[in-house]
Amino acid sequence: MYTSWLVKEFANQQALTPEYLPFKKYQSADLGDGLNYCHTAECADRFASVSDQSFYIVNKAAKQISSRFPEAGVSTLAYTERTDTPSFKIEPNVHVMVTPGAFQHVSIPSELMQRWAIKHNNISQYDFLNIGVWHFDHPFFDLEQYHSHLEWLRHLKVDGISFETSQSSMASGLPQYLLLQYLANPYDDINAEFDQWCKHLFGKASEPVKQLFKRWFFSEAHLRTSLEKHSFYPDEVAEFIFLMRQAENTKGLSDIEKERLLALKAYIVYLCGFYELYQEPKSASSDASHMSDLKAEALLQLTWGLYYQRIFHNTQLNDLLKKATKNPSDWDFRKGPLVKKTKPLRKEEIEKSFSSYEDKYGIFYKPPILLTKEDFDYLSRRAADSIRIRTTDEKAFKSFAYPIKLYARQPGKVKIKYAVGEGEKNNSYAACLLALEEKGGKLLDKFFIYKTGSEGFVEFVIPAAGDYTIQ
Repeated sequence: MYTSWLVKEFANQQALTPEYLPFKKYQSADLGDGLNYCHTAECADRFASVSDQSFYIVNKAAKQISSRFPEAGVSTLAYTERTDTPSFKIEPNVHVMVTPGAFQHVSIPSELMQRWAIKHNNISQYDFLNIGVWHFDHPFFDLEQYHSHLEWLRHLKVDGISFETSQSSMASGLPQYLLLQYLANPYDDINAEFDQWCKHLFGKASEPVKQLFKRWFFSEAHLRTSLEKHSFYPDEVAEFIFLMRQAENTKGLSDIEKERLLALKAYIVYLCGFYELYQEPKSASSDASHMSDLKAEALLQLTWGLYYQRIFHNTQLNDLLKKATKNPSDWDFRKGPLVKKTKPLRKEEIEKSFSSYEDKYGIFYKPPILLTKEDFDYLSRRAADSIRIRTTDEKAFKSFAYPIKLYARQPGKVKIKYAVGEGEKNNSYAACLLALEEKGGKLLDKFFIYKTGSEGFVEFVIPAAGDYTIQ
């Protein structure tokens, strides 16, 4: 019934599509976000996994649609319960968008993409690019790592990538631009593209702005922390303020370059205010609820006052921030009175807030210490030769990952002793996975452990000096 309906829908769309428009090749056959799968005894007997169940239906739809439209096919996500590859062949006119970065417990992203590339030659990746509801429109990203990941996808001959992202020009705008440039015309060095972009937008002020963006978009410091309402800290915002002052004091800037710097300054005000609201120690005290309400109101006024700048994904951010106010309904952007009353912020108001935070956090500024390769070589000869990780409750945490960064000053081997706990195991997946990745996520080696309660050793070869990740 479902597959016949899909074919009928596709036929109706084709009949309504003018001839001058390009042919729409794929009809979505996606089954939704993990809802209404069959878990009866009959289904368990017939299908080894939810992926088998899902792709059985998708294959059937693909055959039916190609019988009427030979050039057409169907598309689906490999997502949540159905992220893994099925046990049988997938029809060639099925396009699969693999979602390895979230909502799946099958494997690490690099191994999962490799698994799918081996299984099927008509795949792309679906990924999440700094969506505001996860990080409150903060610029937590590592472009260098992601560029390497795109190179890995290219090596796997993945067709492309789809991003679920935000309308924030700051949190996701720069990553969107540089990554889309790569997808349109692959480049070898993201830093060269980044330098060119900074010079084009900020002219003579590009150097301090580049340093600022390096802290935001070329850093792993704030990724995968599992902290709620995560923020930058006083020493970090102090450096942002210092670099901002350097940039705006540059002589010979055009009016449009000054406007762009003003938008950056306003964004830094938001980052400071967010830290004050959610992470400043005194904000967590029991008698701080009134102050938290005032700070949340001030942040909402700031973000809506900057609506004309398109700095934020305002509607999503609004619905997150209003939860910290006494009367969230007043900040309903569809009908609440306060959003309508908020006026655009003037330059003088932005400067006043920026100067206030400069007075508050400027004392925390210390020039950054940048480690060279020689420093890493020196430190690695004096570093510990082992590390122990013990999980505390494998029943409460059904799935978790520990990415461990490793610097090797020369080729060699890394030996891992593992002990798998007695936590409940889903028979569809391995109980544990150990893997070695190059910087950027290229998978070098992997080791699956299927038996709970097992112990043993695994050894990975480090092929050359450099940065690696043990997963």
